[in-house]
Amino acid sequence: MRPKFFYGYVILALCFANMIVMRGVNGAFGVYYLALLEEFSWSRSDGATVASANFFVYAIASPLVGLAFDRFGPRLLMPLGALLVGGGLVISSFASSLWELYVSYGIITALGQGALSFVGHNALISFWFVRRRATAIGIASMGQGVGDGAADSVADRSSRLALDLCRHRKSAAARLGAGERAVPAARSTGRRTVSRW
Repeated sequence: MRPKFFYGYVILALCFANMIVMRGVNGAFGVYYLALLEEFSWSRSDGATVASANFFVYAIASPLVGLAFDRFGPRLLMPLGALLVGGGLVISSFASSLWELYVSYGIITALGQGALSFVGHNALISFWFVRRRATAIGIASMGQGVGDGAADSVADRSSRLALDLCRHRKSAAARLGAGERAVPAARSTGRRTVSRW
């Protein structure tokens, strides 16, 4: 007779994967930080206070997450946290001012990060593992190291790509705008223009 599959291993794998993503979300801000300063011409202190607000809200949310975990459980808390992180990051991508980034990344994303933090993972893993609880928590926490290394390199590459696309988009719009101004001028002089594109 084969032993039954232990579902705690699935929970452990999901916690490990979630820690990779959460550490990536936290660590990637340092990569995007310079791109944000360059794009919006903010001072370094303005940009850094966004990350500080995120860390502060995350810290304040942790005890509240413990209370919510005890009251509502992981089935409600973890999907809600994922929704907050995802929504906050999407809203952050449309931010055009500093206060919008404070709200989206500094508050919304941080509340989601709090819901998907050590508190929730440790409590969830403790439900499933009794004899090897510390080992299981250690394996799930190992996702942070993996996430830190992997996410920063992905964020660095995507940040460079986004900046290049943004620069090309702006220069293409400038060329297009110059071309639109040149066409009426060429029509008025009767010359034929040849496009290089």
